[in-house]
Amino acid sequence: MLPMRYSHRDNFAPLARLAWPDAARGMGILLIVLGHVERELLSLGLASGPVWNGMDYAIHCFHMPLFFFLFGLNVPRSLEKKESPAFIKDKIGTLLFPCYLWSLIQGGLQSAFAAQTNGDAGAGDLLAIPWQPIGQFWFLLALFGMWILALLFKKRDKAFLLVAVLAYVFGVALPLPGVLGGLAWGMIFFAAGMRLSSGLSHATFEHFRVKQARHPRDGGGPRFKSIDYKQGNFKAWMPAFAGMTHQLGGVMFLVAMLILYCVTAVAGFYLSQDSRSIFALPAAFSGIAVAILLWQKIKGPLHELFAALGRMAMSIFVMHVIAASGCRIILQRLGVEDAPLLLVFCTVAGIILPALAHAALARAGLLAFFGLAPLPRKPAASRT
Repeated sequence: MLPMRYSHRDNFAPLARLAWPDAARGMGILLIVLGHVERELLSLGLASGPVWNGMDYAIHCFHMPLFFFLFGLNVPRSLEKKESPAFIKDKIGTLLFPCYLWSLIQGGLQSAFAAQTNGDAGAGDLLAIPWQPIGQFWFLLALFGMWILALLFKKRDKAFLLVAVLAYVFGVALPLPGVLGGLAWGMIFFAAGMRLSSGLSHATFEHFRVKQARHPRDGGGPRFKSIDYKQGNFKAWMPAFAGMTHQLGGVMFLVAMLILYCVTAVAGFYLSQDSRSIFALPAAFSGIAVAILLWQKIKGPLHELFAALGRMAMSIFVMHVIAASGCRIILQRLGVEDAPLLLVFCTVAGIILPALAHAALARAGLLAFFGLAPLPRKPAASRT
């Protein structure tokens, strides 16, 4: 019986081919758009009440942690592939550049339409962009800081996790302002993604599958592999039953995580309505687990749709506030004041309009020009 063996390097290469992180990212970007639309409606007094406040908490307690976690999954592989100068250059182009460019664009529009939006960006806010980006762009600057810290702690992910935990505790005990507060709060989720990515094999990381192998002693016939555990071997001699058990167990675990998320979110909301408080931490991690398990189970057109949104997440992230706020202004001028209707239409606009812009820029080859894709690599010089 041949045991299944994985080297440490096996953890990295397959991650780029996994489909569920893209779909989970698509779910996350949908929640970001929804969360920003409903928060704008609340701030403008167009929506109010415990249902809206509860929805606000339920969304915000885990949608940004989910993004930090998903970015953390890519860290070990990225650090393996690139040397430090190339790594830093890449993050400047894909994080800092869009952060500052779109802060200026969004801040300028908010200043021009201050009477119709909940943004009041003035000259001082625009000048402070280098250390305090406009609106949602704090996330990109905080994420850049996390990538740089991950580079400093290269191959010491346990130490990085410890630093992340200490930063989270310090941030809870002594709330930090602006981007520093976001970095201290989000680094624990980023580090958790790093740890999961580097600590688990690809087979365990994606999901357990019963696999067959051809063994020379059997004349090339199928023979089931075994998985070694400390207590002995588990022989998958009944693949159909094992697969059915795995699927049933996966669904039950997903349901359990969903129930845990609902319970901890309700408890956290009543204990503290601050979505960054320590009471929100269980809901954040259980929500991340729900997203992971859900998009491993869902297949077909729905999975492809959310995976496509995930691949356009940066474009949607930088443009959704402009698109959704513009939609709300137009609808209000047409006399639409119903909060649920505004929530639906503005969320759809915040997804579709940036997606269409992404497709147009991609067709024109301008994504990198607007910070929405890495710069194309220069072809290697040919040797003669």
